[in-house]
Order: sequence, then C-alpha cells, then structure tokens
Amino acid sequence: MPGWIRLLVRFVTAIWCRSVETVGVQHVPRDGVPLIVVANHENGLIDPLLIASRLPIAPRFLAKSTLWKNPVLKFLFMLGRVVPVHRKQDAAEGADMKKNAETFEIAGRVLAQKGVLALFPEGQSHNEPELQPLKTGAARICLAAPESTRILPVGILFHDKHRFRSKALVVIGEPIDPSPQRKLAATDPGKAAHDLTDRITEGLRAVTINVPTWEERRLLERAVEIARGDEVSSLEAKAFHLRAFYNAYRAFQTQRPAEIESLKREVARYDRALRVLGLSDEEVRVTYGPGSVVRWVMRLVRMVVIRLPFGLAGAILHAIPYRIPRWLSGQNDDDQPASWKLFSAIVIFPLWWLLLAGIVWLRFGIELALWTLVVVPISGFIALLWMESGLTLVEQAKAFILLPSRRALLAELGTRRESIRRQLAELEQIWRAMPA
Repeated sequence: MPGWIRLLVRFVTAIWCRSVETVGVQHVPRDGVPLIVVANHENGLIDPLLIASRLPIAPRFLAKSTLWKNPVLKFLFMLGRVVPVHRKQDAAEGADMKKNAETFEIAGRVLAQKGVLALFPEGQSHNEPELQPLKTGAARICLAAPESTRILPVGILFHDKHRFRSKALVVIGEPIDPSPQRKLAATDPGKAAHDLTDRITEGLRAVTINVPTWEERRLLERAVEIARGDEVSSLEAKAFHLRAFYNAYRAFQTQRPAEIESLKREVARYDRALRVLGLSDEEVRVTYGPGSVVRWVMRLVRMVVIRLPFGLAGAILHAIPYRIPRWLSGQNDDDQPASWKLFSAIVIFPLWWLLLAGIVWLRFGIELALWTLVVVPISGFIALLWMESGLTLVEQAKAFILLPSRRALLAELGTRRESIRRQLAELEQIWRAMPA
C-alpha cells in the first residue's frame, strides 16, 4: 500500500472514530518476515481501514471480487493495490473461480518478497457477536508461501460499530508459526490446511470477544459496569473484563446453574430499567457535587464564547451532506450501515466542497474559491468537535437538572445495583478459589 494512501487512511479513520486503542503492537514482526494478517470482520469497510491505519506495516488486502463492480470502490482498490478473491458463493454475481489461480499467484509473490497480506478468513462481514467459521484460504496461502511466513491474528472491537465517532479497539495477538502443518502438508495437504485454520481460529478467539448472543453480550457488559465501575474507562479494560466474566459465566452455568440464572434475571431487570428510563449506570453510581457543576459551567462558557461561531458555521455549511450518508445507509437492508455512511461520505463531502467552491468562484473569483476549499473542510472538522462537546454537556446537564428530582428512583436503582454488585463479588471470590 503506497505511503500516501496510508496517510489518507489514517486521516479517514481519525475522522470516523472518536478514538482507536491499539494493543499488542510488540507482537508485529519487524525483521522482514513474510506475514499474513488475519482479522475478524464485523464492520465492512471500517475493518480494513483500522488495520491499515493502526498496524506499523503496510499490507496488501484481499477482498471479494464483487466489490469491484462499484466504480468508486474499484478506483480506491486499484490505488490501494487490493487483490480480488473470487468466491464460490459469488458465482451468481459474476465471480470467476478460475481467476483465483491469479489471486494465489499474487499472494505468493507478495510473501516471497517478504511482504504483508491482510484478509478476513470469515469470508464476509457479519453482524454476529462471535467469530464465524473460518474459510481455509489463509491457511492454504500460508502453506504455499516461504517457510518463514507467519500468521498474525488481529481482533477488532467497537463500542458501537454502526455509530459515527464511536470508539474502536485493535488487539494484535502473537504470531502463529505454521511449521507443524508444513510438515503435515507433505503427506496430507487437506488436513494440514484444516489444522492450520483451527489454529488461526484459536488465535482470533484469543483477541476477540465471543459471546453466542447479543442479549448475553449486553448483560455481561452491564455486569462488568456494575462490578468494575471506573475500571472500564477504556475499551481495552472492557474487553479484558468481558472475556474474564464470560469464562466465569460459562463455568457457573454448569456448576451453579440456579444461582447464575437468578443473577442473570436481576441484571436483565436492572438493564431494562436503565434503558427504559434513559439512564446510564454511571448516573446511578456517581454523585455530582458542586465541583462538577462548576467545571460544567466553565466548559459551557468556553464552548459558547470561543467555539460557537466556528462550530455553528461549520454545522450549517455541512447540514446537507451530513444528512445524505445517513439517509443512504438507511435505504440499504444489509448489516453494514457504517460502511454505507463512510463510503457515501467519502464521495459526497468532497463533491459538496467542490460545489461550494464553484459557486464562490462564479460570484467572487478564483482566489476566494481556493480559500473556500481550505476553510470549509476545516470548519466541518471544528463543527464535529463542537457537536461532540455539546452532546457531552447536554448529558451532564440532564444529570445535574433531572437526577435530583428522581432521588427515590435513583435510591431504588442504587439498592438494586448494590445487590447485584455484592453477588458478583461473591461469585468472583469463588471463581478465584477454583482450580485453574
């Protein structure tokens, strides 16, 4: 991937994500080892952007051939030197399986030159809370590559994958050495590919959160909030505790089924009450004192006095292009609204800036038109930061104004929360005492 493309990808990722945490960078080989990056795939076009922007290496991606039908994507893929994969399930859409020989040839050439490939072995983006069965393509490419080739598992976790300006976590696991499967491939290549795929699955499960249903995932997240509170300020901490809680949850389902089901019902009731009332666990847990109010007022003054003119101007200038990607994502019934938002924004916003610059050119001349191309995008970024600050201030204002009038309700929720917290603490003590 060319250097300027990587810079562009980092810029787009920084705009789309409010923050991106990266864990395990030390696991990335730096000595010119041929590398195959494998990752979970639950958020369409956002996933490769995160890999390209957060890993200290420049991979060539493999992507399904049907994406080349979109002219804009085709152009971007050509710039990024993306390699098409012709899948059997896409035959009805024109995929030609015979062309996969060329795909494997390109992959082998990249690895022979000590390059890096990146692919998503689940085969397609999905909306499930756990890793889906992997295809054997990554294993077969690896077994045909130079002996020094390693496989690097990467896990991607989102706070809210469909939301613009959400948070993301990239977890890099330890490289997989395929030497045992290489020896097996000499006598049984089919079994070697499946065995290596199993090892890739284990590697990806170690860097992802795998819960069977979204309902269980949400309740586990709520349990982590209750038991850990301020300890889950980062996605890395949240992922760590979620994995630990899920392991304990599975064990207790077998050893203490009645107790764990009772606790699960209590967490579900508490979670349902918060969602119905529009409250967060933090609003139940934290008491806002006079110091919090003073800090909130100072932030409000700074936002209104300093940022309001620039933020309001940027919001007005970008009101139309901001709405169009959201509308387009709602018109598609697939599971990748974030991809539709991002893809349409990449096209629509530059066109909007060019349109505004063209109007200014016709009315005021080329010099002001060029300034428009500089100032308008900057005003949009300022508006983005301004709106984010405004949403935070609004949430805090709700807490300051509404929560004191709900003292009885908060007291009841607090009592329920404390009961759940005590039960979780007791189970944690039992879990720690259990043999490993």
